[in-house]
Amino acid sequence: ERQADIKKIDKTISELAQMFVEVSEMVNRQQEVIDSIDTAVEETHVHVDSGRKEVNTAIVLRIKARKKLWIILAISIIIIVIIVVIIYFTVIKK
Repeated sequence: ERQADIKKIDKTISELAQMFVEVSEMVNRQQEVIDSIDTAVEETHVHVDSGRKEVNTAIVLRIKARKKLWIILAISIIIIVIIVVIIYFTVIKK
C-alpha cells in the first residue's frame, strides 16, 4: 500500500510539474502579446506626437496664409480705388 501511495504522490508531482510547464508556456505566450501591445502603444505615442507637431505647423501656416490673403485683398482694393480715381478724374477733366 505504501508503494501505491508513493506512486500516487509521484504521479501527482509529475502532473503538478506538467501544469507548471503549461502555465509557464501560457505566461510566455501572454508576454509576447503584452510586448506587442507595448510596442504598438509606443509607436502610437510617437505618431500622435508627430501628428500634433504637424497640426501645430498647419495652424501657423494657415494663420500666415490668412494674413497674406488679407494683405493681398487690401492691396487689390487700394489698386482698384486708385484706378477708379484716375478714371474718374480723367473723365471729369475732359
